Amino acid sequence: MIAVICPVHRNPEVVEAQIKNYSKFHGENAVHILHPSVQSQADFSKIPSRLKDSCDVRICDKRWPTSYRTVLGAAISATKMIDKMDNNFQYVYFHTDADLLVSGNLTETIKKYKNGYLCRRPHTRWHPLNVMLADENFLKIRNLLCLDQDDIRAGRQEGCFFEIDVWREMMSIITRYYSKAILADEKSHWPFEAVLFPTLARLILGRESPPRRNIVQTKNFRTVIPGTGLRDIQANMVKIEDIIRVRNRNRYNECIGMKWFSTDLNHVTRKFLESE
Repeated sequence: MIAVICPVHRNPEVVEAQIKNYSKFHGENAVHILHPSVQSQADFSKIPSRLKDSCDVRICDKRWPTSYRTVLGAAISATKMIDKMDNNFQYVYFHTDADLLVSGNLTETIKKYKNGYLCRRPHTRWHPLNVMLADENFLKIRNLLCLDQDDIRAGRQEGCFFEIDVWREMMSIITRYYSKAILADEKSHWPFEAVLFPTLARLILGRESPPRRNIVQTKNFRTVIPGTGLRDIQANMVKIEDIIRVRNRNRYNECIGMKWFSTDLNHVTRKFLESE
């Protein structure tokens, strides 16, 4: 069984559509655990009952602080919920509400590779680098595990997956140094999970490269004005031709997800996926 963790903020209808999309690719082999942000005013409570005949969906009973920069609190809250559940989870899959699956079988791909994530050396021009290095809690983790700067790895967390024992070991280290009170200070936020997940997984698994990269592919980032960092929503939106291109390159028919999709449920790209 796979625990699918997803932090959510708004648009319950879009989240419900995403879960329906995912269920086509994993059948009855997954439980979806949603973590609404503390700031969210949206009502996600009706999703589990609406999907009960086709998919098992749970809502985190306790909300942890998250922000635009990090959703680490969602991972921690969902893990605490997983530990209380009776399901025989073997894997954890972590993603956001901006993607959809477009090819392959999620269960088969995760079982085949067991662990998948991006694992790259953070570039010196990566904008959160200095904040990351100045983070006292991350420094405590580095000192505990004897990690110098060359041992730090980074990578987008969307679509990463881990064996449950690997995930629990990662989260045990993380929760030792990142409490709810610490995460409540948004001014100190940086993309925690984008570094903590690959850095710790690399150490625990004892290998430089993961068996597979993360499942969700992000369309090439384009900004509104070069140098601003502001994402051009229209330019980065997944189109039908993008899906076809990715499928044609998927020689082994492994599971692939893509982002960003329009939040318009009647968008032509969404209808294209639904019609299959």
